[in-house]
Amino acid sequence: MPPNLGELGRRAKEHSKEFFPQLYQHLEETGQLLQKLHEAEQSTLDELVELVRQGLNYDQAMELVQEKYLFLRPSR
Repeated sequence: MPPNLGELGRRAKEHSKEFFPQLYQHLEETGQLLQKLHEAEQSTLDELVELVRQGLNYDQAMELVQEKYLFLRPSR
């Protein structure tokens, strides 16, 4: 079982629950929610660190990556 969610994972969870309740419910019912949240959190952190290493400040880097990974969206 994955470890507890960090702050980014909790933000993603609340965002998904509020803005995409059907997706949230589906992932929860199929047992995929925590895994998807952990994946989103880790991808966000990985790219965030890389962007900061490249010279962006934290806020700029977070702005770029949070929409890409952190906030779950229905598949297109």
